Parts: sequence; C-alpha cells; structure tokens
Amino acid sequence: MKSVTEITEWLKEHKLYEKFRVNYNKARHSFSFTEFMMKFPSKHIVSLAFVWHDTKEGNEYWNRINNKYLKWHDET
Repeated sequence: MKSVTEITEWLKEHKLYEKFRVNYNKARHSFSFTEFMMKFPSKHIVSLAFVWHDTKEGNEYWNRINNKYLKWHDET
C-alpha cells in the first residue's frame, strides 16, 4: 500500500497533481482530498477520485493515467 506522500509525489512527478485535485474538488466529496487518500485503498485512488467522463480530459485520458498509476503502484 502506498502512502499519501508517495501518491502525491507520483502525481506531482507526472504533472498531474493540480489537474487531479481540481477534478477531485469538482466532484464535491464529503471529505477532504487528504482524507480521501487515507480512507481508500491506494491502488484505487485514481479510479475512485472522480467520474472520468465528467472531466475536461475525459475517459481515455484518465484511463491511460490510471494504467500508468497501477503499473507504478504494483511494481514498487
């Protein structure tokens, strides 16, 4: 399982952190971004954060990101 810090660093390294947070905040969750990352299994952070087709980037974009994320998550 990855820590909040590790996930945040991965998002920043891939220049996704701001985009990810914006889309997360638009989804209007009942808990903060950090709480979300602490409550859900780290493997599913990208897939559960928001509805991909509701974003400017769309399904295909976030699916590619999720695949990269899962590869990183499972390899390290």
